[in-house]
Amino acid sequence: MNGRHVAAVVLLVLGVGAGANGLALSRLRGQLEREHGLDMAMTRLADAETGLDADMLRVSSLQMQEYDGVVRTTHRLEAARRGLQEPLRAVGDAGLERAAQAYGDVLTVKMGLMEALKSTCAVLRNQIAYVPFAVERIIARDHPPPGMARRLSALASQMLVYHITGAAPAGVRLLALLEAVQTGAAGSEVAALTGQVRVYARQRAELERLMQAYDQSGSGPRLEQWRRLFAARHERTETRIMWVGTSLTLFCIALLAALGASMLQQGRARAAAQAATRHLTDAVETMQGALALYDHDRRLVLCNRQCLTFFPPLAGHMRPGALFDDLVRELDRSAFLKEPVEQLTALNKPSWVQHTADGRSYLFSHARLADGGFLRLATDITEQKKAEAELLRLFTAVEQSPAAILITDVSGAIQYVNPWFCRVSGYEAGEVMGQSPRILKSGLVADAVYGELWRTISGGAVWTGELCNRRKNGELYWEAVSISPVRNDQGEIISYVGVKSDITEQKRQADRQRQVVLELERSNAELEQFAYVVSHDLREPLRMVSSYVSLLARRYGERLDAEAMEFIAFAKDGARRMDKLILDLLDYSRIGRVSQPFEPVAMDEVLREALLNLDAVIDLAGARVQVEKDLPAVMGSRSELVRLLQNLLGNAIKYRAPDRRPEIAVSAWEADGQWYFEVRDNGIGIAADYAERVFGIFQRLHARDEYEGTGIGLAVCRKIVHHHGGRIWLETSPSAAPGCRFRFTLPAGLQDVAPAAEKV
Repeated sequence: MNGRHVAAVVLLVLGVGAGANGLALSRLRGQLEREHGLDMAMTRLADAETGLDADMLRVSSLQMQEYDGVVRTTHRLEAARRGLQEPLRAVGDAGLERAAQAYGDVLTVKMGLMEALKSTCAVLRNQIAYVPFAVERIIARDHPPPGMARRLSALASQMLVYHITGAAPAGVRLLALLEAVQTGAAGSEVAALTGQVRVYARQRAELERLMQAYDQSGSGPRLEQWRRLFAARHERTETRIMWVGTSLTLFCIALLAALGASMLQQGRARAAAQAATRHLTDAVETMQGALALYDHDRRLVLCNRQCLTFFPPLAGHMRPGALFDDLVRELDRSAFLKEPVEQLTALNKPSWVQHTADGRSYLFSHARLADGGFLRLATDITEQKKAEAELLRLFTAVEQSPAAILITDVSGAIQYVNPWFCRVSGYEAGEVMGQSPRILKSGLVADAVYGELWRTISGGAVWTGELCNRRKNGELYWEAVSISPVRNDQGEIISYVGVKSDITEQKRQADRQRQVVLELERSNAELEQFAYVVSHDLREPLRMVSSYVSLLARRYGERLDAEAMEFIAFAKDGARRMDKLILDLLDYSRIGRVSQPFEPVAMDEVLREALLNLDAVIDLAGARVQVEKDLPAVMGSRSELVRLLQNLLGNAIKYRAPDRRPEIAVSAWEADGQWYFEVRDNGIGIAADYAERVFGIFQRLHARDEYEGTGIGLAVCRKIVHHHGGRIWLETSPSAAPGCRFRFTLPAGLQDVAPAAEKV
């Protein structure tokens, strides 16, 4: 056989091998689709069993009056079993068929137990409906003693909840009482009722036996066994697909290489051979992966440029004839790879992943050739790994998000919910899959809101709003909802994603705040009424006392001695001080309650108005007031700020030192987003121990005969400053200068500032 024949045989063998691998790959993909269909059919059967379990609980608790739902569930279960047969035959796995048959046998037993449960529970429901009325007729006809009658009624009532509590002694005690009644009074009604109670007890025992048999049917382990067998088979199929695909690639490459070699060996059509060689070389060079071919002596035959791009330490070493082991040692010496190089030297692994020190990841594939050589292919999967990691991070973030997230298809059927959704709604994920979000509707949201929601999202916009929903247990809760459409690459809406936050507590807090506001409004109204009473009803008697005392002095002054006149003076002074005290208290109560919205106020103008109001007092005391800097503009109430400076300046003049001229300085500076104001004097001063006490209402540090006043001025100052969002204090730091330094702050800036009383 000459070289031409050998080349033809080689090409034929490689072509047959490539074709066989292609057919095998097609068959394996078909097998994978059939396995997917089998898995879907078994999932439908398991879902139908879940519905049967739910119906069993409702039937056994006597909550189901009609059994139409059970019949539908049984039909669905039987249909799912029939639908499983065709996928099982298509897959053709005897082990899976046996596991599915074992699982189906258990389901047959469970359906039989369900039929028995239905019959038993129907009898029990009739007994429960009969017993209380029969007891009432016995009491009315046979007139048992009152104590026994009460016990009969109580035990009959317990029988009504017997199916819930399992209180077997209630039936036993009722039997004993009935026998006692039957002994004392002949009545067929008693005998009949006694027989019915005995039937009830037997049926109850039968119900418990059937429920125990149902729970112990063992469908869970059978289903789990089937899933383990299926998962193992599915994994084998995917592994074979990967291996056959790799083999097909290698056969194609070998076929190209053999074709090129054959053309070179034969020497025919040199130009065509050279062109084919160039095409083959270009194909190898333009591959996305790094390809290296070694002969049976483990020497390099050829490699593409990607080898040097992927593995820079091998530059200058990857030349034809280089030993494979030398190249591996060079990679090991350069510490280029994170993992040990033993994986590279192993020739029995079809594929594996290696990571480099610079953070890249490569998928290596290995194939042995017929002549003893082998082929290595490395694919850069760094971006794929990053995408997988990013997808995992996003999935983890969604799963662990403290907001409820759900995804629906374009028709509104739920496709995904995260754990927080289940926690908030009370539903399990399996209960809502394929359902509409309407299962959460409370009936308290207008249909127009849902109509506007669907119009918005179906039009491609984002809908945000608040919805009142109902949990699985019937409890109402509020959610802030944002629903966005999801589009594919063509711009078509393919699903909707909703992000929901539970705002029930915020709603409750808002309701409480509204109640507080209403209470404050009511309180303010009462204070207004109180102010009216103070200003009118309480002051009127004082004016009467003062008027009559003055009239007494005028008419009978000549008849009264000096001591009586002094008493009259005391009474007039007391009435005058009481009237002043009431007026000051009234003014104090009004601060912050009857307030106009804050507006920009120039403190220079406020100071001028306060000085104008104190002009006579300043002239009388010979005081000098100095403004050290231009005062700023602030947001506030002009009248209250005038009152504030007027009180501080008036105190500085009132409590002046007798041996020196009153000197008062007003200054302001900005720091930390606030304006600081200071009113400094050279008066008698205040001890540090009283720095806080002086701001109390009706607090005086001097006797009334020394300095007049009610002791409310600084309390008014503090209330005004607090109303404006600031604070006021007496500066007590050591200073050689005499007098007092009162400081207060107001918010800086002329942006809208709400009065403190309105921020409740």
